[in-house]
Amino acid sequence: MCPDFIVATSAGKVVAVSAAAFDASAPGSLLSAAPGAGLLAASAATASSLDGGGGGAPLAGEVLVETPAPDTVDVAAHPMRPEVYVLGAGGLLQRWDDAARRCAAGRRMPPECRRPRALAVARDASFVAVGCEGGHVALVGAEALDDITMMRNSGQPIE
Repeated sequence: MCPDFIVATSAGKVVAVSAAAFDASAPGSLLSAAPGAGLLAASAATASSLDGGGGGAPLAGEVLVETPAPDTVDVAAHPMRPEVYVLGAGGLLQRWDDAARRCAAGRRMPPECRRPRALAVARDASFVAVGCEGGHVALVGAEALDDITMMRNSGQPIE
């Protein structure tokens, strides 16, 4: 299956979803599961069904990554390989190999990076940037997630 959407859930799952799952004309589709409730309710049903909760119609999708970290705050895709980076609020950064369905690398962010909030992968995949609440930005290597540098230009949160 070549997905139309890659969806990250609040429970640490990354799911490949076909656009047909959102087709309002199909019986039992997500959008028809909440008649008259609008897209917000459909979105809530989608998130609930992706996370395994009740309340929505089951979503036809393939779970690509299911992290053990329930505190996922951001997910970023590798620009050239089937890999995703997952950042937890507790400071855990992981690189997941989607083809092998395993965690390829992981590390805890340094103490200066209190409460990580944002994650981005360089276009050439040479590094990963992690933004933190105290204004710090940590750059780590994209492969082994090893330290490159830590910087701070502002006391404002990096989002």
